[in-house]
Amino acid sequence: MKKITKIIAVSLMCLALAGCSNKIDKVTSTNRIQKNITRVSSQQAISGNEAADSNGQPENNRISYSCKKGSILLCIPDGWSHKIEKYKKTKEDESFGITFWKNSSKKKKISVQYTKWFGVCGTGLKTQKLKINNMDGEAGYYDGKPYWDYILFHKQFKNYFTVLNFCDSETWWKQNGGQVMEILNTLILKENK
Repeated sequence: MKKITKIIAVSLMCLALAGCSNKIDKVTSTNRIQKNITRVSSQQAISGNEAADSNGQPENNRISYSCKKGSILLCIPDGWSHKIEKYKKTKEDESFGITFWKNSSKKKKISVQYTKWFGVCGTGLKTQKLKINNMDGEAGYYDGKPYWDYILFHKQFKNYFTVLNFCDSETWWKQNGGQVMEILNTLILKENK
């Protein structure tokens, strides 16, 4: 029963994020879509310094997406890929995001999303407060898993920024979870008023 509930909850979350249509608003001067990719070192990624790397640290791609609702910025290291999900508006929602994954495991993805609403099933759910790059968040863990299913940032925003974990594998998380958290510790979220 818990497994069925979990499958339904995850399906509903995916449906909510996908929206009900593929219609994308026309780009206007007030709704400028910006995509920016810059190469930076690991330390520079965290400090926000875009100067050239001179100390031989691994390089990252600084990925950002901005639209009229806000922006998401994070740094993806070499060996990882990303996809920008451009702003779209439906009758029920407005959303945009950045999804990233390790090149060696393309089906195991982490998605940072902005949406007008977010809901979860409370069955088997435990939550824990945490900080990501000095932002207060709440992680949700289903069915006693040692890794989170989502992180929700909502107290400091009118709407919701969420990080969704589609890496349902404890082995994968043991190998890559530390690097995922390092990536998330470069995360900068901004909501426009």
